[in-house]
Amino acid sequence: MIGPNSEASLAGRPAKFGWQWIVVCLFLLLAIWALAVGDARTTRLALNTLWLMSAVVGLSVPLGCLLALLLARTDVPGRRVVVWLLAGFLFFPLHVQAGAWQAALGSDGWLTSYFSIQPLVAGWRGAIWVHAAAALPWVVLIVAVGLSSVERELEEQALLDGSAWQVVLRVTFRRSAGAIFVAALWGGLVAAREMAVTDFFQVRTFAEELYTAYALGDEPVGVGRGMALTGSLLVGVLLLAAGLIPMTRRGSPFQMLVFNLGSWRWCGAAAVLTVAAILVLLPLISLAQKAGAQVINTPTGRARTWSAKKCATMVTLNPRIDGRGVRFRHQTEIGWSLAIDSCAATAALLIGLPVAWFARRGTWRAWAGLASVVWLWAVPGPIIGLAIIALMNRPEIPLLIRLYDETITPLVLGCLAHSLPLATLILWSSFRSIPDELLEAAELEGAGWWRRLWLVVLPLRWPALVLAWVVAFVWSLGELDASELVAPPGVRPLSIHLFGLLHFGAQDQVAALCLALYIVVQSVGVGAWWLVRKMSAAVRGVRT
Repeated sequence: MIGPNSEASLAGRPAKFGWQWIVVCLFLLLAIWALAVGDARTTRLALNTLWLMSAVVGLSVPLGCLLALLLARTDVPGRRVVVWLLAGFLFFPLHVQAGAWQAALGSDGWLTSYFSIQPLVAGWRGAIWVHAAAALPWVVLIVAVGLSSVERELEEQALLDGSAWQVVLRVTFRRSAGAIFVAALWGGLVAAREMAVTDFFQVRTFAEELYTAYALGDEPVGVGRGMALTGSLLVGVLLLAAGLIPMTRRGSPFQMLVFNLGSWRWCGAAAVLTVAAILVLLPLISLAQKAGAQVINTPTGRARTWSAKKCATMVTLNPRIDGRGVRFRHQTEIGWSLAIDSCAATAALLIGLPVAWFARRGTWRAWAGLASVVWLWAVPGPIIGLAIIALMNRPEIPLLIRLYDETITPLVLGCLAHSLPLATLILWSSFRSIPDELLEAAELEGAGWWRRLWLVVLPLRWPALVLAWVVAFVWSLGELDASELVAPPGVRPLSIHLFGLLHFGAQDQVAALCLALYIVVQSVGVGAWWLVRKMSAAVRGVRT
């Protein structure tokens, strides 16, 4: 048996909390103030937001931890297929996922019509389920990274004193507690800051209230309290996660210990495949069914059928040839999205690169830069949009007015605020893995920080730069909260166009567009996975 003393020695020396507990208590008091002070409507919005966050975290984190363990640390069959299916949903826009579930279990869903049941994806059930299903792939990814970084030496030593399950519960998960807290933070904050799903299902939260109030021309209520509540939860959970991450890490993270499930292998395979079928295949089948649905005339009357030809035509965006060449449906909206997202991804890379470089050594520069970036992560999207309006809608400055009314600058800024945190965190984690010996040798040769970055870091970590750009681009593709508020006349990117179509029901055009977006995102995800593996191989080569 693994006793308390051996647990402490095997799990390593955890980081000390000290002053962190005091700061956490202060931020919790600030969150309580934001919840208690205000009128009844503000309090109700805060409670709704907290309830949505709690429900999403309660559903996604336990299941995500179990899936991450089975997929990353066991020999369960079929795990590569499940990882590939879940990877496509990592950057799948939330409003697209809402359309996919609406096509299956919504008011006009094919399963709802076939079984003659009430819509299962509606109201609070719909908002919680869509957010939890969207958060699950991210929870699996984050927790899997934490589980993969546990030292093999500790686990092998612990196996001498206890069973495999005792090692998993008392050593592996304990060493990954920080990653689990970060995964919970991610799922909860995305549910709190996004308004697309809550607006679609008519659930009132702070983010949805801000968007609705601006659309109706009213004064938003509780903006300061909502930001204080969200920011307090963010900082508090981050500090708790930092306190749970051990201060020392030894061993070989690229040589993980794989647990043998024995006779339970096929039960584990059935479990992961069932989850993948429900979370991934069911929405995709529903989209394909809707995209190919058609009504034909028969001798007995009109009948609904499914056509594979129509589905393929709709998913390929109904290509046609005219005097101007090949034209596609939604071509204008796709063109706007490509231009906006490319500019936002490039700006995120250029801004995130120096922030990640100066933050790689830790110290106060890491806290200052990363805290500024993570703050954008916590702020609800409609507040970003309102901030862009307040910054650029200034008649006394003609240049800002021209940029605001006649260019895509406000949309680029909204997508930049949405994608900058992810790009910066990818670059930061990659730069931290560069051995200090290489940089110190370059410094002894007279290379300044700029030459070290240009001649040493970028040649070694160019896959991370490409990955950060791709992630920022795909993540910007689903940006809606700020873009809906700041889009200039005549500019309608694909996210806004699709969000408008979703309010008219998940019909064939919407379902085909959602399915086409999934195929694109899945293709980009495969390319990103290849870059991650190449980057990992480069890290192993440098370390050896």
